[in-house]
Amino acid sequence: MFAVFDRDNAMLSRVKGFDHEVNTDSRTFYFIGTIDGLVQNNYTVASNIEVDDVVSNLDNCLPRVSGRYAGLSIRDGVLQFAASDISAVEELYYTLTETELLVSTDFFELALAKGELDYNVSDVRYFIERGLCHKGKTTFSEVYRLPPGEALQLDTNGGISTHNYLNSFRGAPVTFDVFKNAISNSANSIIQNDPSYEEVVMFSGGVDSSVLLSLVKNIKDVTAVTYRSIPPTFLNEPDVIRSARIAKKLQVPHEFIDVDLNEIDLGYIDDVVVSMPFAPHYLGVCFKKVFEQLHKQKKRLWCGQNLDTLYNYTETYASAKSIINRFMLSDAYGRMLKGVNGHEKYKPAKKALDFSLRSLCHSVYRQRIATPNTIEELVQFHSEFYPDAVRIIGKQNECQPRSLEASETINARDIRKILFDEELGGFFTGRDNKIQLQAKKLFNVESFLLYSMPNTVHLLRNMNLSWPDVIFPKRFVYRYARELGLSKSDFNIWEGVSAHLPARKGAGTRTIGRFSSTSLGAELHRKAKESGIRMGLTLDATGKYQSQKEMAIYWINNVREKLNQIGVAPKWPALAWG
Repeated sequence: MFAVFDRDNAMLSRVKGFDHEVNTDSRTFYFIGTIDGLVQNNYTVASNIEVDDVVSNLDNCLPRVSGRYAGLSIRDGVLQFAASDISAVEELYYTLTETELLVSTDFFELALAKGELDYNVSDVRYFIERGLCHKGKTTFSEVYRLPPGEALQLDTNGGISTHNYLNSFRGAPVTFDVFKNAISNSANSIIQNDPSYEEVVMFSGGVDSSVLLSLVKNIKDVTAVTYRSIPPTFLNEPDVIRSARIAKKLQVPHEFIDVDLNEIDLGYIDDVVVSMPFAPHYLGVCFKKVFEQLHKQKKRLWCGQNLDTLYNYTETYASAKSIINRFMLSDAYGRMLKGVNGHEKYKPAKKALDFSLRSLCHSVYRQRIATPNTIEELVQFHSEFYPDAVRIIGKQNECQPRSLEASETINARDIRKILFDEELGGFFTGRDNKIQLQAKKLFNVESFLLYSMPNTVHLLRNMNLSWPDVIFPKRFVYRYARELGLSKSDFNIWEGVSAHLPARKGAGTRTIGRFSSTSLGAELHRKAKESGIRMGLTLDATGKYQSQKEMAIYWINNVREKLNQIGVAPKWPALAWG
């Protein structure tokens, strides 16, 4: 879909490439994709809706729309807003010229219409380091992506603005029963709406995919599918062994899809690069193999990934860093900082934490460490980057959470929502989450990420974070797993597996070496090195996340080659990195 608006009056000049046009009174809604239902206050989804009814009341329905769409709301010829689904399956890119606003679901069509692009060096660096872009950004100056959960408008002065519509939805308090009913309802409603598909779950054997597999199994026959790379890389062996063990326990048929990294060249994923130009990921190779296996078959693929990122915004594991981070996002900590009666009992815990951190970090890092002591410090502590575990006193954060200022009216839940939106805007438009969302577009494979669906996003965004959540990460998921017949020990990645693995010390370095020794790894390293030289970038051959960084550089090069083919020639970004 591609649309042009005059900046002077926000009038629609032209629009093309849309799937549907719905007219109601003076309003027209052009959109690509599907609108499947509306999220209800209990986080379940009502699927029997009329799109005409939604469009007639779109402003109020927007936070509740469930589906995979990107659309433009026009009233009397004037842009009201542009929006896309919360899961970011369909993305909207936008940019301004001197006289027009350009909006498109195709980055390359937008780039051609704009005619001139230049790299944003800061965003390119972030892209290489993190494997995704900042929320709402691309690697190019003045070209943006509409973040999930936000609507785009033209100001009266011809500028652009966005507003978050997620806050307009008021759901029920998130108890375990609400959590359980919401995700089970999602799986059941999708299957019942079209039971003609065979069900397939992409299965790692972790708690998220195991709960998903159990849910689908209780509704309909299902097959578990696990990819395994040859030779094994990135500690894939535990997933292989654990997934086979749990699939057997659940009495579910289990299949493996082998990905031989010595028989694949990088050109294999060129179509993936074009489809998702700002989401580099090594696992695109493995996911594409899975999609090809299901291509032209009447099979529906279920994925249980990304809950780690959105459930408390930190690692699932009970590490000291993750516990500290969850503690500082908890309701108990926020109320303690504001001096609420009854929460003084947590102050000794904070003092003990500060003492431990101070002793540890002074001896190891020679730095003075402390957790925030006021709401103002807590706001300052969290930047739009992935939250750190502790704040180094005297070190200025580079970027504060947007739309949030420290004041007595701010509470821990407000801070969590801001952080959630940052993770939503970055993670949903990058990494393995994005490649799975491309299954339909690239291979016509019906794919659903249970924990990325609109009702689940609302549910996770509005969860309370109580003291038990601090100690037991993802406790609702583990509790549901127990009800479905699985114990926490089933998900221990090392149990029964350690004999098959090298010693953990230095395993990351050996993993990089093993991947680099494959034909695919060697080709990636060579091409990334050639492109890196043009950018003034030299990567340490054994550096952290080496393959991710190399893949990001390869992505930048391929996007640039595609732009050259259509007549847009940006200069190489001058990074001058060593």
